[in-house]
Formats: sequence, C-alpha cells, structure tokens
Amino acid sequence: FRNHLGMRLTLPVHSNTVTDMAYPGKDWDYLLTVGMDARVQIFDFAVGSVISQIVATPSTSFHQKGILSLDFQRDLRLGITAGLDNDIFVWNPAVKRIRYVLRGHTRPLLGAKMLSPTGYTLISADRKNTIKLWDLRMMECFQTLQFEPTMKEKALPFTAFELVEDQHIVTTFNQAWHRWNSGDIPDDMLVVSKPVTGLSFNDEFSSLVACSVAGISVWDVATGMSVSEIQAASADAGEVVGECSAINVLNRGRYVFAGDSRGTLRVYSFSTGALIRSYRLFGTTAEISHIMPLDHPTVVVGSVSEYSLKILTFTSDFSAILECRDIRCDKDTSCMLVSRAWSLIVAGGVHG
Repeated sequence: FRNHLGMRLTLPVHSNTVTDMAYPGKDWDYLLTVGMDARVQIFDFAVGSVISQIVATPSTSFHQKGILSLDFQRDLRLGITAGLDNDIFVWNPAVKRIRYVLRGHTRPLLGAKMLSPTGYTLISADRKNTIKLWDLRMMECFQTLQFEPTMKEKALPFTAFELVEDQHIVTTFNQAWHRWNSGDIPDDMLVVSKPVTGLSFNDEFSSLVACSVAGISVWDVATGMSVSEIQAASADAGEVVGECSAINVLNRGRYVFAGDSRGTLRVYSFSTGALIRSYRLFGTTAEISHIMPLDHPTVVVGSVSEYSLKILTFTSDFSAILECRDIRCDKDTSCMLVSRAWSLIVAGGVHG
C-alpha cells in the first residue's frame, strides 16, 4: 500500500506464514520476504511482481525448515537468513547464490541481525540462550555468550532480541531483559513482574520502555535501573483494561503509544506518565499487535486478530484523531514493514 497514491497490492508470494521482510533502500529497489515455507522471495517494485526466489534444491543447500529472520548488509549486498534449522545462510540476492553457511548454533534460531546496516558484525541468538557474534569479512564466529538462568524460578529460553546503536544489545525473554556492550559479559538480568510483551526505545536510546501484562516500565539504559512505571490503572474511569500488547515511543521520545488486548490505543506523556487520551480502534476481542510511525503525526496501528490496519493522523499533541483510514488485510497479518522514505506499508500474512 502506498499511502500517497492510495494504491494497494496483494501478493501471494509464500505458501505459509510470512515471518520477516527487509527493504534495502532506494538504491536497491526490491522488497525481500521470508516465511515458514523456507523460501526467500524477491519483489521488484518497478516490475510489480516477484522476480526471483531462493529455495533449497537438489543442487543448492538452503533452509529446510521455516525462516524466522531476514536482514541485509548494504555494502556487501548480502542477505542473511536464520530459522528453525540452526544454521545462518548468507546469500547474494542478485545472482541467487548461497555464499556461506554459518554453523555453530545447536538450537533453532530466533534471528540473526546486523549490528548496523553498513557494518560487518552479525549477531545471532538461539533458543538455548546462546548469542554468537560473527565477522562477515571473515565469515567466522569471534565470540559466544552463553546465558545461564539467574532467576529463582526456571528461566525460559530467549523469545526475542533487539539491537541498539553503538554496539549495545538488548535481549528479552519471558520476564527479563539484558543490556551489554559487544564483547562484555552482561550483568544480572533486569526482571519485571510479568512476561514482557513489547519493547521500545526513545530516539537517543537512553531510555527503554517495556510493556507487560502488569503495565509499562521505563528503564534507564545507561544504569539499567527502573525509573518510572505507567500503570494500566491510568485508563479512563470505569473502563475495562486489557493487557498491554504493543508499545512504541514516538515524536522524539515525548509520547508513549500503548496498545492492549481489547483493541484500545492509549497515548501517554513520556515525561510525566500521564494519560493523554485513549482510543478504541478495534473490537474488544482484538489485540493491537503493531504500532509504527509514518510522517508526524501519522501512525499505523495494526491488529492481527482483526486482519486490519488503521492509518491515523493525529493533532500535533496526539489529543485527537483528524483522519482514520482503514486497510483490511485478506489474511491474518503476521508482520509489517513501514518505509517512511517511500510512504510504503507492507503487511505479510499467515497464508503467504
């Protein structure tokens, strides 16, 4: 969907759930998508269709199980994928050639991401709570970090991980998150009271906002200390509050957008934690799953269970909605990509 043209394209490019997407940039005008069908599809915007794919063949070694993660190294123009079969594949999308297979993980991978789009350090995480750092110039692992459970109760495997600029990495699993500098063994886990359902940083990466079913916590990244709480009780009087399911810090860290499991979007002041306004966007059984900004003050909000996206244009202080445009997805939305440069929204579904 291009919001400045009002154009929508539905592309049946995968036979199973679309799990991740990457848009390398204007100088390489393709959209890369991966899914649980163990395929990479390359969509050409100029042609308006899928022009090629990368998939395992009798003569080509590639993923045999679902792909969960996709990234792109811009200088080397290499695609990187990781998934359920423990290996990382590095490939050239222009010639559909597998360049390298990075082996060493012994459990299914959550993902493999570049530390920066133009750097050469790749970071991967698996469900054995192992982090590996790879040098793409040498195509070898130069460090392994193994996380041991430190909570009193049995620690669950990693469920997600986020990368932050300047070689700060944040990993999340169940009720804890970690921060450390690349190469340093991290300190003890920072634990919240309930399972983490979403993370977002302010523009300076100085504060981390984590949401859970208990509410919203604000953490200082430098010290690792919790500095404030935004409780779910901040909702309007008499309103039944759903569990917080999605979070994003917008407008240079001034506002916190939180979506819940009952289809309501709430806007808070980051500095005071005060509720500015709540908006019922979907039905009471619809969980808000995505909150992503376009040009200020326009925000894209999605619900997987409603197969629906809403493009919301707010007043400058987010106290009112000026315009709401609905996009109905044909199938369940499993991932989304927003490109501000192209005013482009891409939604991938569980039916490919």
